[in-house]
Amino acid sequence: MHTCNNSSGGGRGLTLPLPRSVIAAAWITAALRRTSHPDIAQEMLQGTDEPHQVIGMDALNWERRVGLVPAAELPTHLVHETHDMAALIHRLRDLKDSEVLACLPRPGHPGLLPGPPPVNEAALSAGECLIVTESGRAVAALVPRVQTFGSEGDHGHYVTWRVHAAAPRPVPPPVSVRAAHHDLQSTLLRHLDELESLDFPAIARGDSLEIDHPPLWTVAELPPLGAAHLQLLTLALRLSLVTEHALTTSRVVHSASASATQDLALSRIHHAGLDALVGALRASH
Repeated sequence: MHTCNNSSGGGRGLTLPLPRSVIAAAWITAALRRTSHPDIAQEMLQGTDEPHQVIGMDALNWERRVGLVPAAELPTHLVHETHDMAALIHRLRDLKDSEVLACLPRPGHPGLLPGPPPVNEAALSAGECLIVTESGRAVAALVPRVQTFGSEGDHGHYVTWRVHAAAPRPVPPPVSVRAAHHDLQSTLLRHLDELESLDFPAIARGDSLEIDHPPLWTVAELPPLGAAHLQLLTLALRLSLVTEHALTTSRVVHSASASATQDLALSRIHHAGLDALVGALRASH
């Protein structure tokens, strides 16, 4: 179990277990807004990982000049050239009105995946990615590959982000943090009766975030967040993790139909939590 630090005083942000794309999107956004330096953002987003690498970053500009070209057809030196995350941030600053968004695609829940199909398939396989936009349209997706090294109890992670050209589709504007919080609470309230035995009201009110997180998530500090964004983020995180645990462990139920009803309720809250987790960092005030 990991105990999260919920203090954001002294100019410090939350330390939370999160998907790497969520952490990366938060720090890259801070650097693009000039509230963090690219070198600091690079150090913070990697957490306890080895320094993150970006593969094929130069291919991004090349692909944008000639159109959507499969990686196999790009010059070899563009596909395999490696840069650090700070270099990526400097490159993104050259784009017009750029934005970097986290995406946690799941079967039936593609989120902001822009296409083409090979990009979506790579992101679905990884379970996460970053979407880069320029002037409100997707231009690239960065899909992480996480490799574990070392022995159990004494291991680390190598993380490489592969740049893929994205279909230039418009990305929906962010919703307000108030609306996002209302939507998540509404989903929870609609299903409380089916989940009475799991004591979900207490979970939703909980102040502590002592939770197990998926093995491919990591623990890192986020940039400072406003109070409303913090509240939405922690509720979304709590609900997504608790529902995942409930869905993947045995539960005492009285019948097969009750089990199916409970599974459906848990699944809907789980997906709402993951969507709100991504949206919390992008939501407007």
